[in-house]
Amino acid sequence: MTAIELSKNIIAYAAMNECQVTNLKLQKTLYYVQGYYLARFGKPLFEDEIVNWAYGPVVPEAYFQFCSYGASAITPEPMKMLFASLNSSESGYVFRVIDACLQRTARQLVEETHRESPWKNTFRNQTIDVMSIKDFFSKNDPLGIK
Repeated sequence: MTAIELSKNIIAYAAMNECQVTNLKLQKTLYYVQGYYLARFGKPLFEDEIVNWAYGPVVPEAYFQFCSYGASAITPEPMKMLFASLNSSESGYVFRVIDACLQRTARQLVEETHRESPWKNTFRNQTIDVMSIKDFFSKNDPLGIK
């Protein structure tokens, strides 16, 4: 799965739950989904890089895909089946992470990521090492999911 495919699934899932997702909130949700997935299943959910930007972790490919929305909610695309490439255990876990992100504002998610070592220990515009993300989420539960 690519980060853009995951993004479209997140946006569609949020819309089904009567929630809206801005690009800022999407970027933090991608980071949290990747971190929790790495810790739980031992492999990345998507291969796209996560980069240290001023407002926290960002997946540049996904950011630029949706940047035309600015700070507005992203319009969902119709989806036949969400997370079709995941088994039920994986998709259930991913839904839990997304739900936790949807319960928070984008600002709350930004503030949370700024307290976490993967972002704090990486220089601006530098790729955040996937192993540092996995290590952090293996030892921490910032959204209270585990």
